[in-house]
Amino acid sequence: MQCCPELEERGRILVVPRRQGSKAPISDTTNSFFVNRDQEISKFSDKFRSYVVEIDKFAVRAWLSQFRGEHRELGLKLLGNVDYYSPGRVMNGTRVLHEQLMAIKRGKIDRTLFASMALSPGSGADMLLPAYRVANRLKKKTWDSYFIRLSELGNFFEQKDVTFAFIDDFIGTGNHVITMWQNIGHLVPEDSEALLLVLTGYKEGIDAVERNTRLEVVCNKVLSEENKVFSSSNPMFDEEEKRILKSYCETAGSLPEGYGCMQSTVIFYYRAPNNTISILRCISPSWKGLFPRNP
Repeated sequence: MQCCPELEERGRILVVPRRQGSKAPISDTTNSFFVNRDQEISKFSDKFRSYVVEIDKFAVRAWLSQFRGEHRELGLKLLGNVDYYSPGRVMNGTRVLHEQLMAIKRGKIDRTLFASMALSPGSGADMLLPAYRVANRLKKKTWDSYFIRLSELGNFFEQKDVTFAFIDDFIGTGNHVITMWQNIGHLVPEDSEALLLVLTGYKEGIDAVERNTRLEVVCNKVLSEENKVFSSSNPMFDEEEKRILKSYCETAGSLPEGYGCMQSTVIFYYRAPNNTISILRCISPSWKGLFPRNP
C-alpha cells in the first residue's frame, strides 16, 4: 500500500419520532439553543450545502431537533467530526492520486488504462472517474481510449506492459473491491501491474484488498481505529458521548454502526457510504439523517 499522509444502551429509546405534519411546542430551552448556536449551524449548512440533497440551515436544525435537548451540543460536535468530501476536495484528491500514479510510473502513463471500480452506473466510483479526468486535464479526445469500462477489460488481455489503474472513492471492509476483483481479475493479465487509486479508506480494508487480490492500493488518506466513532481509541469523544451517540444510532436502525461496523463519519458530496453511522445517513420511521444515502 502506498499512501499520502493527511486524519447504549440497547433498547433505551432516546428519541420519540414526531409524526409527519405534527407540531410540537418549542420550549424556551430549545429556542435558546438554536439562537445561541445559529452561527455554528450556519457554518455547517455552508460546509455541507453541496451534498446531493441540498442542506441549508433549516435542515441542520431539523436534524439536531431529533436529539434530546441536553444532547444537541453533542450533535453539533458530531457534525464537526464529519469527514466531508466536497466537490473541491474530491477534485483535489484526484489530483493527489494522479501525482502518486505519475511517481510510480515515473511520469510515463502512455501504457496505463483507467477504469472505475463501480458496481453499477451512478455509484461513487462511477462519479469519481469524470472528476479524475477533469482535475488532471485528461479530457481531450486523445485520452478517451485510455478510459475504459470494466466490461471492456477482456479487449486488452493480449496487450503487454499495460498498467491497469482502477479508481474508487472509499474502502471500508474491502469486501466490495474483493468481490469485484473475483468477477474481473481473470481479465487482467498476470504480468500486468494492477493499481487501485482510492481517496480514503480504512487500513484493515486496504490490507484485506491487498491480501485477497493482485491490486496494489494507492490511498490519499488512510483511516484507522482512531477514526471509528465508538472505538476506545477515538480521542474526539469521551466514553459517555460514545454511549449516547451509539444509543441514537440504535434508535435510528439501518446498520447503526455502518456496514461492517466501520463506524465511519466519511461523507462524499454525491453519497454517504453505507459504512457511515446511521444517524448521519439513514432515513427510517424513527430518524431522518442529514445525509440521506437513498433520498
